Amino acid sequence: MTEKVKKKVLWVDDEIELLSSHILFLQKHGYHVTAVTNGPEALSRMEEESFDAILLDEIMVGMNGLDTLKEIRSITTTTPVIMVTKSDEEELMDEGFGLALDDYLIKPVNPKQVVAALKRHLEGEKLRRNHLSLSYGRFYNSIIYRLQGNLDWREWAELYNEICSWDINLSASGTREVSDLVSLQNELRMECNRVFGEYVTSNYRDWIASRQGRPLLSMDLLENQILPLFERFSSVFLIVVDCMRLDQWLVIEPLVERGFKITRHHFYSILPTSTTYSRNSIFVGITPLQIAEKYPQHWNERSAELDSLNRFEGELLASFFKKLSKNTLSTRYIKVSNVVDDHNFRQRISSLTGPGLTALVFNFIDNLTHERSRHEILEEIAPSAGAFRELTSNWFKRSSIMDLLHSLKNQKDCVVVITSDHGSILTERAIPVFGDKTTTKSLRFWYGRNLRSEADRALTINRPQEYGLPSEFLGKGYIIAKEDFNLIYSFNFNEQKRRFKGGFQHGGISLQEMILPCVICEPKGK
Repeated sequence: MTEKVKKKVLWVDDEIELLSSHILFLQKHGYHVTAVTNGPEALSRMEEESFDAILLDEIMVGMNGLDTLKEIRSITTTTPVIMVTKSDEEELMDEGFGLALDDYLIKPVNPKQVVAALKRHLEGEKLRRNHLSLSYGRFYNSIIYRLQGNLDWREWAELYNEICSWDINLSASGTREVSDLVSLQNELRMECNRVFGEYVTSNYRDWIASRQGRPLLSMDLLENQILPLFERFSSVFLIVVDCMRLDQWLVIEPLVERGFKITRHHFYSILPTSTTYSRNSIFVGITPLQIAEKYPQHWNERSAELDSLNRFEGELLASFFKKLSKNTLSTRYIKVSNVVDDHNFRQRISSLTGPGLTALVFNFIDNLTHERSRHEILEEIAPSAGAFRELTSNWFKRSSIMDLLHSLKNQKDCVVVITSDHGSILTERAIPVFGDKTTTKSLRFWYGRNLRSEADRALTINRPQEYGLPSEFLGKGYIIAKEDFNLIYSFNFNEQKRRFKGGFQHGGISLQEMILPCVICEPKGK
């Protein structure tokens, strides 16, 4: 068996003979200690060999500890230096840390303190990785066990929230050090999405048919989350960040918590998880089928112009409150889709006061999601879900949403709700789909006549009305992708599969697309 290599420690102290018991203790704990009595001798030894850590006395005859530290840092900037001092004066510590001191111990020190400090700096990362591995192992086993049961919608939301938290935790730890855990996490997420796809397929029609026992869906948001707030607040701001996933919100949430008391709920996007369906339903409180029947002038499922699909959200919002005889409640609708919109909105922030509902839609994340697949430089900037998450967080920090929140944080009679209409998923696989020439296609859902695909990897809908979807022509059906599959036309399948692999898409059935945050933000001063 190979003998463990001892860590080399340089101990600099002009009374080193008094520390023989400490040195012996360190040697018994696997450290090789080189003892010197002054700064120049320490620097000379460092020129001859490298050390893993340095223990440095502060008060020494001749060159003192701080002067020695300056010279040490001219030789090495990475070796941990721990100063042993009789003083804990703040000025001294500031000067030491200004010279890149790593830690300090106050005399008198006992040997266990010294070993603990060395472990912290020499083995801390390894210990953290070991602890991370143990914690992740417990989490992984817990999720696998829970997947064997019959999870309800609340338990799925809790499970996905835990997965998102671990995604963020593993990203923060660095993929090089925890690459095996990241791979496990990816496999776990895939298995969760497989089981979740079966769960949604089995229950979704019942959710549409009856409110009893179902999760909050897109069309329930206004009635269940927004209207009750007017019992306590005269002014409500509803911010819909298009295509924002739960994990993206979790890295944004600390930015908002500085000025607001946060209460986070979860709801489920309706199918397909696409802006046309989910966001229109949010703003009018009914299903796409009901919108097409009651407001045909505001429903346009086939438009080639993406912007026109949700052109009437302001009118739909007003009709919702009119239906509930809330005519006295004023509503404002503002959409921020581009740089010009954003500039104009920033100019208006100070005027957005007074009672009523102000609904705001921000399209940045959705725009970025679509543009990423079209531009190689964006794929390089955000090659993974973690990088994409970081990119959205950096945007939010400087966004006009933060300007708005800053202006509202001290207003006592207002509340802010931040939510999304659907999420997105990084698609890695594909399945062939068959349909006639009139089929309307996207990468995550199709609708038209004579649609066919692999049953276990996509949901085929032959009776759209049962799913709350329009059925304006005979034989109309939908196919909605599960997990991380793209829907690819059977012709030239392999080439199309390669072309669209690795893009963020939405419209399908996955945890990332369906389970969304709805966050109530109350000013802390209230």
